[in-house]
Amino acid sequence: MSLGLEFRNLGFDYPARGTQGRLTALLDINVSVQPNEFLCIVGPSGCGKSTLLDLTDGLLAPSRGDILIGGKTVAQTAGNRAMVFQHHSLLPWRTVVGNISFALECAGKSRWRRNPEQREKVENLIRLVGLAGFEDFYPGSLSGGMRQRVNLARALVLEPDILLMDEPFANLDAQTRDLMQLELLRIWQEAGRTVVFVTHNIQEAVFLGDKVMVISKRPGTVKRVQDIDLPRPRDFAIRRSPRFADYEQMIWEDLRNELPNAL
Repeated sequence: MSLGLEFRNLGFDYPARGTQGRLTALLDINVSVQPNEFLCIVGPSGCGKSTLLDLTDGLLAPSRGDILIGGKTVAQTAGNRAMVFQHHSLLPWRTVVGNISFALECAGKSRWRRNPEQREKVENLIRLVGLAGFEDFYPGSLSGGMRQRVNLARALVLEPDILLMDEPFANLDAQTRDLMQLELLRIWQEAGRTVVFVTHNIQEAVFLGDKVMVISKRPGTVKRVQDIDLPRPRDFAIRRSPRFADYEQMIWEDLRNELPNAL
């Protein structure tokens, strides 16, 4: 069972270079995410989407307000959260197994191969992300989509309650991106994690999410938190439904009003 997440009156300021002032990136963010829920976040460039993930991961400290996971305030980085970035950041000299197990080694489990439970966990994750048979391949021999599968497995190996994803499919071609969306939904449904997923792609947000949060131009505030009432499991046929199109249009109207000012 994963944990829920809550942003309570959250705000964050960056020091402004060359002045004594500060640049407000996020302002009064109030959103609740239920355990195992899939929250997608969209907004114009520079509105604070990635900053929100960094705050949730404990890499930054809020200037105001709180982030709560399972009712407890986030004070620093911890093993109950994992981040998947846009770039896979795999170690080129390590195999698929080696890259996934790297997270275990960083957590002090350097003897994971001698631990049947940990070894089985790595093997199960490789099967879960669809890389059985590629255990001994190096990143240079893998496609972009396969590298992101390794990246996802590395994030899941420590069994985080909250999975944070910062535009993880942005660098993939359109067909691979579609495939990875389906794969992510399958993995999420099997692994059972609370997911916070940042994207610029409205269609992707509606297809993946239980909720879509729209953030305004800087300072980023919540314009809308839209529940996505579409049946699961989902396939691409749902993207042709009138309800899907209505959600896309609604979110686009919110964003369109922000983009000229953001630019």
